Amino acid sequence: MPDVQIAIIDQQNTEVTVAVPGIQGPTGSTGATGATGAVGPTGSTGATGATGATGATGATGTVSAAGGITFPATQVASADANTLDDYEEGTFTPSYRADTTDPTVGYGSINRGKYTRIGRIVHVQILIQSTAISVTGSGDLSVGDLPFSPQVDSFGGYGAFSIGLNTAFNLATGERLGAIIDGGDGKLRIIAQNDDTASFTTLAAGALSSISGGAYLLLSGSYLVA
Repeated sequence: MPDVQIAIIDQQNTEVTVAVPGIQGPTGSTGATGATGAVGPTGSTGATGATGATGATGATGTVSAAGGITFPATQVASADANTLDDYEEGTFTPSYRADTTDPTVGYGSINRGKYTRIGRIVHVQILIQSTAISVTGSGDLSVGDLPFSPQVDSFGGYGAFSIGLNTAFNLATGERLGAIIDGGDGKLRIIAQNDDTASFTTLAAGALSSISGGAYLLLSGSYLVA
């Protein structure tokens, strides 16, 4: 605001002009905000950097499984000699069998077998508890109902068994009981070995006639499966 000019007459009747500052008016209200400007265009995306080289695979270490390793219920066979493709544990019920006519045998409560299969090898522990023989049957005697069929070849699947206990069969002097897988049919045969003559014979079903009351045959061994 411009200064105001005021004329004043002093005592000598002289006119004196005095400039008096003008009074400032109130501040005006703020003007409205202007419109927002338009958004500028998006810049272009930069080029993707090159992928780094893949590092070398480290050497395979030992497999560690806190909860065990599970194999499928049905084997997935592998032709690779270094691949373990089967493992199984279980029980089975062994029985006396004969080639021509099976014997009729009563079995006790602890008649049982246990097995562990690792790849093509089957390890078995067998306890046959016979309580009565009503029919001895005919033909060569064998232990039947194994968990897996043995391999049939000239070596009988390389199966040999040891006898830990025998109260079922009477043997002649110089004989001892054994068991092998028959290479011709894969059956687990019970044999009488004669150490004096370095020979053996396969027990026939008639040998069961010596059993009266409770009798036990305990054997264990391993064999190959096909």
